Amino acid sequence: MLYGERVAAPLAAAFAAHLPTASAVGLLAYHHRQAASLAFFQHAAKHGLRLERLENASGDPPRLLGRDGEASASLREAVAGTRWAALEVAEAGERVARPWSEEHGPLIQIFRLTRAAEDLTPDW
Repeated sequence: MLYGERVAAPLAAAFAAHLPTASAVGLLAYHHRQAASLAFFQHAAKHGLRLERLENASGDPPRLLGRDGEASASLREAVAGTRWAALEVAEAGERVARPWSEEHGPLIQIFRLTRAAEDLTPDW
């Protein structure tokens, strides 16, 4: 859980340590809250990790939860037509913390972390 700045760097370092090769993949489910720190995305990039977000055709995260916070009736339907879109650190703040209207309900974003093919050396 990303509850503040003090968790961002250690979590990014843990992902980097567990993703030593380009074929390793890490997943992060993220629900943006006021207390959450976007610094994680900067720290992950500093460790040589590539960030991608699961998005629908509109460039938004798929709605995995209903308005009541319960799982969508069909996860398969919720992710149909989605793709992994590269997330640049410079745009992470705007895309990740973008305010969402009440009609969307809780929004869980799924991120995929991989090590860039040219950076295969863990930096611990």
